[in-house]
Amino acid sequence: DAIFAGRELEEPTNMITLPDVAAEAGVDKAAYQSCVSSGKMKERVEASVEEAFALGAKGTPYTVLVVGNEQAVINGAQSYDVVKSIIDNLISQLDGQPTTVETATTTP
Repeated sequence: DAIFAGRELEEPTNMITLPDVAAEAGVDKAAYQSCVSSGKMKERVEASVEEAFALGAKGTPYTVLVVGNEQAVINGAQSYDVVKSIIDNLISQLDGQPTTVETATTTP
C-alpha cells in the first residue's frame, strides 16, 4: 500500500523511495539495498515479468478469479462494485445464467 499511496493511478513508482518503503515494512534497509545493487534476483524478476505478460497481465495487481470451470481476469486495481459484478457473473454461470459484465482492464 505504501508504494501506491500518494500518487496518481497512472503515475510510475518513484524507485528512489523503495528502500524507505521497504524499511517501513520491516525490511533491513541495508540488506534491501545490497540485494538490489547485487542484481542477484534480476533474472528471476525479469522471468516473472515475462511470464506475467505472456499470461496477459497488463496491470498491478493482476488477478485471475476461478469459479468452477469459469474464470475471469482483473487487470489493475478495480472498485469493489466491478470486482463484485465479475464474481457474481462467474457464480451465475455455474447455474447457467450469465449476466453482462464489463471486463476490468484498467492498467495502473
